[in-house]
Amino acid sequence: QGDATRLPLAAGAVDLAVYVATLHHLPSQAARRASLDELARVLAPGARALVSAWSTAHDRFDADPDADEGFDTTVDWTLPGGETVPRFYHIYAPAEFERDVADSDLRLVSMELSSGNCYGVVEPEGKRT
Repeated sequence: QGDATRLPLAAGAVDLAVYVATLHHLPSQAARRASLDELARVLAPGARALVSAWSTAHDRFDADPDADEGFDTTVDWTLPGGETVPRFYHIYAPAEFERDVADSDLRLVSMELSSGNCYGVVEPEGKRT
C-alpha cells in the first residue's frame, strides 16, 4: 500500500503513467508538489505521464481562469451505498498548475485546458526552483 507521496514502486520503474483525478484531492500545496516529485522518482528516464486536475476554467465554478492562484472547495460526492459526503478539491488556476509542475522534479512537455481540466504531459528531470 502507498499514497501519492510514497508510491510502492522502485525508482525508474514506470515507462508510462496516468495521474488523473488525484492531484486535486491532495489537501495542501506541499502534498501536491511532493506527489509530483514522487511521480518523477518512479518514472524511467525518457518516460512520460499524463497529469490532470480540475481547473478554474471549469463551468462548475464561478472563477477567473486567468487568475494566478486556484482555490480549495468541497463538492458533494455520492458513495456506492447512497450516502453523500463532502469531497475536497483544490481547483487549479492554469498558471498555478504549470508552476507546481515547474517547481517539481518534472518537466512540462505540453499542457492544455479541456472540459474545465488542466492536462499536462510531463517527463522526469524538471528544474527545481
